[in-house]
This record gives sequence, structure tokens and C-alpha cells, in this order.
Amino acid sequence: MKNKTLIKLTLVTLIAPSFLNAQGAIAAETLQEKMPVTENAGTITSKEAAPEVEVVPTPEVTPLPVEEAPSTVETVPAPLPKEELAPEVLVTPTPEVVVTPADEPTTPTPTPGDDVSHLPGENNGGLNAPTLSVNPVKMIKKGVVFDPLVGVYAYDHSGDVSQRIKVVTNTVDIAKAIEKNAPPYIVVYEVDSVDGGPKTTRTVEVYVVDDSQYGMLTASISDFTIAQNGDLTAEIKKRLVVKGPDGKVLPASDYKIATNGSAGGGDVGEFNISVVVSSEDYGTSTEVTVKVTVLKGVTLTASDRRILLGETFDPQEGIVAFETMADGTTKNLEAYDVTTDSGLSIIGNVNTTLAGVYPVTYSAKSSSGVVESVTVNITVAESNITINTESSITIFQGSTFTPENYATATDERDGALQVTATHNVATETPGTYSVTYTATNSALKTETVTVPVIVEERIPKIIVSSPTIVQDQEVTDAMIRSWVTVEDPLEADLIDKVTYTVTKRGVLDTTTVGNTFTVDYSVTNSSGNVATASLTVTVAERHATITAADQTVKIGETITDAMIRGWASASDPVDGENLAVTDFKLLDGEINTNVAGSKYRIEYSYTNTAHNTATKVITLSVADVIMPTLNVEDHVMYVGDKLTEEMILAWATTENAENVGFEVLGDAIKVSTPGSTLVEPGTQQIRFTAYAGVNNGKEVKGSPTQPASAKNKEKTITLTVKAKGDGSGNNGHSTIKTSGINTAPKTNVIKTGKATLPKTGVNASNMMCSLIGLILVVMYVFKKKQDEWDIEL
Repeated sequence: MKNKTLIKLTLVTLIAPSFLNAQGAIAAETLQEKMPVTENAGTITSKEAAPEVEVVPTPEVTPLPVEEAPSTVETVPAPLPKEELAPEVLVTPTPEVVVTPADEPTTPTPTPGDDVSHLPGENNGGLNAPTLSVNPVKMIKKGVVFDPLVGVYAYDHSGDVSQRIKVVTNTVDIAKAIEKNAPPYIVVYEVDSVDGGPKTTRTVEVYVVDDSQYGMLTASISDFTIAQNGDLTAEIKKRLVVKGPDGKVLPASDYKIATNGSAGGGDVGEFNISVVVSSEDYGTSTEVTVKVTVLKGVTLTASDRRILLGETFDPQEGIVAFETMADGTTKNLEAYDVTTDSGLSIIGNVNTTLAGVYPVTYSAKSSSGVVESVTVNITVAESNITINTESSITIFQGSTFTPENYATATDERDGALQVTATHNVATETPGTYSVTYTATNSALKTETVTVPVIVEERIPKIIVSSPTIVQDQEVTDAMIRSWVTVEDPLEADLIDKVTYTVTKRGVLDTTTVGNTFTVDYSVTNSSGNVATASLTVTVAERHATITAADQTVKIGETITDAMIRGWASASDPVDGENLAVTDFKLLDGEINTNVAGSKYRIEYSYTNTAHNTATKVITLSVADVIMPTLNVEDHVMYVGDKLTEEMILAWATTENAENVGFEVLGDAIKVSTPGSTLVEPGTQQIRFTAYAGVNNGKEVKGSPTQPASAKNKEKTITLTVKAKGDGSGNNGHSTIKTSGINTAPKTNVIKTGKATLPKTGVNASNMMCSLIGLILVVMYVFKKKQDEWDIEL
């Protein structure tokens, strides 16, 4: 961090006269004679100054000389006269670009205006000691909390070290105002540098004032943002509000301003500044702290570049230069303008016809005088040729070598280039060779790359399996070849070139279990390289395999021998596949399918032609009765619609049911004879029942009417018969057709019905229909009723 050159102002000329006047005015009787008295005694109602009182002079103290800390100065070239600052761009007939340099202007340090002074820092610790900056005389109201570290700053070569400030002595008593002719309170500060070097000390006088007797000012200021080299003084004056003892805002002519701290001198960041306000009229002063955010004034971005011989160099390409205003907005900097003394200047000379490295310096200067410079290197170079290839090339013996397939070339200017190759590769002879690639661009520049080429010996590989052969099995040539595979980098059909020999009489004799034979394989590829392999085969005992799975049958289902045999099959490597089993045994006695949940083991056996017998046991389970499902919905019909028992039964759908039936609850359903059509409106309740466990009408273990294993499902629906013309008025409603359910014998009246559901398929019984018709005719004759019947069971 650079040390800032601070404007020094003798503090006595600024504040001390007011303080001396204030001390002389402490005599209460004199102050009361001079000041107007109001109802609020002691309150100053005008800006009448404290009276002057003759004070006995105190011996003058001659301060010790203060040793100034050496400052580090960054040398910035002095700006040329404005008529010389404008950069001049000279363009020669060649592609050379020449930019006439402009001197970089000095970065000025903002100075307070004539009516604002800056309290100087002090360094009394010698070389490398930090500088400590603080208001040497502080005045505070009686009873107000006093923080001695507020408004105290310290800097050394590393930057801000205010956090290292220590209070060595503090005699301030905020409860007790300074009496007349009494000495002020003392605060002594001490600070050392970050590297533990010499220390700087500073003593400050603090006056605790009773504002009922003296007019104390109050000051306030809001934090603000400013750009580098911005007018710090103007911003402070614009925001500072000073009020007199009566609370009214004072005009700037009634007080003087001094600042303490550092901001705006070139550094970017946040800074605290103390603003000291004093008034000779009231003989008092006050101090307020403000946070100032300093934005970077100029941003300049430039980077090294590489251009090719003969290319045009644009010095503005890729350059970013702008200044940041106090409100955070930015403004691009154009070419340097001598009239505004701001802009971007370029210093350098680039000859694009001659290869080399050329430095170019860019300088950007803001309207507030902030300057930033960047020097970059412009490299003028020949166009490079790049040959892309492998570090080495490996091919197999006997393969075709096309060197151009292994390399490409590009040029920065020309793009893709043609590649030529020369080599001494002999692909049939294993070894290490070389290939040289060459590429030439439009500027006749040539690049070459030499790469080793390795021709690898190509030897095939025979991979053997672990075959198994069994007694009496026939071994064929295809089988022997299937026991091996052949791998070769180039030839995929070498399996057809495999030769083999059998060491024991040249024939695989499989009639005797335990016979062992060795098969030797050999194959030669197109390069003449040979691979060999051997495997040993042992004749194993031949066993058949029975395939069968556990079975489940329904309760009451008939089981036959053929059915049991059909559940299993046998296979043998010699005898064949899907063979009928030789025999089976019922290990748990006779199978009774009338007992739900019973289980029986069945053992199958098969003896092959080698007289080896295989067996397998499965389990036959008699399924328990599953609760049937019954689905049927309410129906609406009309007088004159046809209705039969078959039609009613057809309304029900079931699953897992052996039988299904219905019963009309209450009065019977009235139908006409013949035709079986509905004759009067009304409603009937019909209860449907699905039965499981009856097995096509055959009774199983239990009572004749309800087997012990049976499970039933019931559901009641409502049949609504409406008069003709009711509802839509359509008398020609479609009749409900039967579903083809096979029904059991039933009466000719629609009171009850039952049907046995078929195991497979859906059939209708014409005999049952004829029987119903005959019964209806007999009943007609007996009752001699011409129009309708009302028959009940």
C-alpha cells in the first residue's frame, strides 16, 4: 500500500482558538452576564460566542520535533501538455501498426477544499513505525458514553492497522465536566506495526462539557459511495448536517470542517472517516464518523496475443476499458481525448511482417483522473503445422499397412494439409520399422514427424473346453471340433483349418465306462504360425433325466393312470428326448380327490438302455374348495317381455362355481302361456346362489344336499316389471337372451331355478326346454284358464 501524502494544517489555527475561548469562558459569573437568560436556564438561544476572559498564561511547551516516517512514492510520469497527450496512430504501407505513445498522467490525491482541512497523522516512533491519526482535542457532552477508539486510525507499510491501536491512558470521567482553568482529561494511544517494529504514541486532550452552560453542536452524516479520485470534500459537505444547541440546522458559514482518516487516495474498498465540526461562535466542537466506499475508478483489461505473419493487427481487439461513476454506473472509455484529458491511449509498435515479440502498453484515464495501465506482449509468428499421429504404430504380421490412415496434418492459416508418408515396413516379417510423415503449407514451410512401426508376430490360439461323453454316446467330427475355439487377430475362420488326432487307437470307444482318450489339436494361420492344444476325454456313466412337476387337482376330480403318466417324461443322451416313463408308484396309497387339501406323493422311474434307472418324486395336491364369486345386477323389464328360467340364470356370472341357482322370494313371477311373457307390473326379489364343491352334480363327502366341502355365495337382486308405455313408451323392448348356460331340470313356473356349470365349453339342453313346455300344457288343461296363469311352487 502506498503512503498517502497528507495535507497538514496547524490544528491551533483551526480548533485551538475556540478551545481557548471556551476555557476562558468557564467563569460562571462572566458567562451569565454575557448570555441571555430564558425560562430554561443555561440554554443558549442564539449563536452568541462564549465571552473572552483574561487567562493567566501558562508556560509555553515546546513540542519535541516529530520524525516523519519515510513515504513510499510511486513514480508516475508527469503528463505531457494537453496538445501532446492525444495518441497518434501511424499506419505504414506495410502491415506494421505504430501507435505514438502518450505520457501517463499522474494520479492526483484528492485534497479537501479551502473550507475543509485534514488533520495530519503523526509518526513519532521512527523509521518503519506506523502513522497514528486522531483529532488532538475532543469535546463531549457530560454524561455521554465515550469510546476512545472511535475516530482513531493507524497505517503502516502493510496498510490499515487501526485494529492494533491500544489505549494506554484514559482519565476521562464523563460524569464530571471540566471546571474553569482545570486541565483537560488525557487519553494516550499506542500502536505498533504488523511486523512488531517501532511504536507510535499520541496524546489527546478530552473536554467534558456541561451543555447547560456551553452550546454544543450536533452533527450527522450518511454513509456514501465515491469513485477513485472523486471529490471527497464535496460529498462530505453535501451530506453533513450540523445543528446548533437549539436544534436548528446551521449554515455552513457558521462552522468549520476537518477530516481524519483516509479515503479516495487511490485505494479501493471501505474506509471510515471522522468529520470534526467546530464553531468559534459557540467555542465547542463535535465529531462524527462516516463509512466511505471507494469504487475502482477505471477498469482496463488486455491480454497477450499471438498473430501470424502478414495478418492485420487491430490494437483495439479484445480491449475492455471503462470508468465507474460514484453511483456505480459505468462508461466506456474511447480513444484518448485531449480536450477532456480522458480516454484510452496505446503505446507500441507492431510489425506484422517480421516475426518477434512486441510490447504494447494500454493506458486508461478516467474523467476524475484515475489512470490504469497494462502492458501486453504481441507475438508475431509463423503459421505452425501440426502433424497428428500416434507415438508408435503397432500392426500384426500379415496385415496391410496404409500409413496415411495413421496421420493427419493441420496448419493455423491453411487448415487441413495433405500428408505424405515414406516407410520401410515389411508386414510379413516381425520387427520394428519406421514411417516418416511430411506436410507443407502455402508458405512452403514443411514439418516432418517420424514414428516407429512395430510388426507383431501373429500366432493363433486354440482354446479347449471340458467336454463330457457318456457310455454308448456317438462321437462325431463336428462334436470333436466343437470342443475347441480358435482366436487369430486377422483370420476368423481358422476353426475349419483345425486338425486333430486321438491317441488311443484313433477311435473314441464309448462302450466302456471310464475309458480315457487324448485329443491333440493343431492349426496353422496364413502367416505360417502354428498353434497346438490337447484335451482329455473320459467316458462317463450314462444317466437318464426325468422331468415332472408337482400337480394340483380339483376336489372330486377323477384321476387315471394315463393322466399320472402324462405328468412326466424322460430324456437320455443316447435314448432320446420326451420318453415315456417306465413306471410310477403311489407312495401314500390310493388317491382320494374327495378330501380337500389332501396330498399324495408319486414316484416316477425310467431305465435307459444302459440299464441305469432314474427316479423322481412329485406331490399331487387336492385343492380346497375356493369360495366362488357371483356377479348379478338388478333388472328392469316391461309387461309383454319374454322371461324364462334360463334367461334369469343367464343374468348371473360366476367364477370357481360348480352350480348356480335362484329363488324368487315372496310372490311368484306371473308369465303368460304360451310365450312365457310378463303379464303384470310389479317388483320381485330374486336370490341367486353359486355353489362350489359339488363336482358337476355329483355329491361328495357330506350331506346329500350340502357337501361338507361346499362353499356358497349368495346375492339378492330386484326385478322391476313396468306397464307397457311406462318410461320411454317403447313396447318393443329387446328380450333378454339366454347365455347358453346348461341348466338342470326345473319346474315350469318361475319360482326357483338351478344349473350345473360345465367343466369346459358352454352347452344348452333342448330336452329341458321341451319338458318345461309339456308341463305348462298339462297345467293349462287342468285349470282351464284361457288368458294367464298364476302358478306357485
